[in-house]
Amino acid sequence: MPEDDRKDGSLFTASEWKKLAARYRLTARQLDVARCITDDQSEAAIADELQLSRHTVHAHIRSLKAKLRVHSRAEVIIELSRTSRALNDFPDREASSDG
Repeated sequence: MPEDDRKDGSLFTASEWKKLAARYRLTARQLDVARCITDDQSEAAIADELQLSRHTVHAHIRSLKAKLRVHSRAEVIIELSRTSRALNDFPDREASSDG
């Protein structure tokens, strides 16, 4: 079993975040926003942490939900969790997935 490299109680390890980013073709900022969403941060808190406007954060969340094909922040967490489990159970799917 790989070493658990979660930071500050993160839902996923660094390697799991990397796999998720590749699977959904997330930009660096979308990945940052996804991490904040899994930490249950508000749009205002995300904007403060990432030094972005609330409008920009809202746009990143909208893009993230579209890429994950979900409609809510809760569904973002559920979809990321589901996909992470699948990628860990079937590692070869990461390389063969076309998004």
